[in-house]
Amino acid sequence: MTQPIPQGYSTVTAVIAADDCAEAIETYKKAFDAKENPQDRTQCPETGKIMHTVVQIGTSKVMMSDKFPGCSAAEGASFYLYVPDCDKTLKQAKEAGMEIIMPAEDMFWGDRLGAVKDSCGIQWSVATHKRDVSRDELDKGAQEMAKRMKDGQKAA
Repeated sequence: MTQPIPQGYSTVTAVIAADDCAEAIETYKKAFDAKENPQDRTQCPETGKIMHTVVQIGTSKVMMSDKFPGCSAAEGASFYLYVPDCDKTLKQAKEAGMEIIMPAEDMFWGDRLGAVKDSCGIQWSVATHKRDVSRDELDKGAQEMAKRMKDGQKAA
């Protein structure tokens, strides 16, 4: 059975969108002994930019990417929050005064995901892991996402 929080992840995961993600990863490796599993890296087939990767720093995972205009987490840092029911949590966040910036939808990487912005301007991506996907499914989904972004459509 698929768990709503994937094995090895905490409830809250930092997300960093960097001007040069590959350079940032190398810096974190040198500074903090960060480790990256090459299988976690998904790159844009047209530009080679990093669309998604995960680095491990001590006991914590940090999701990272290059900055992509039109992508919901395109600037600076945000948080990825795994919960048992993302729709319920998004509703609760809206009732608490947060702004829904992306309604929940099923994503190609297996998560159901929506996003809110809090009163500090911080984006919280709220997700429930629904299914495990193969590397082939990830690559195909990344190619489709890159095409939508190139065509000026919403990234996710």
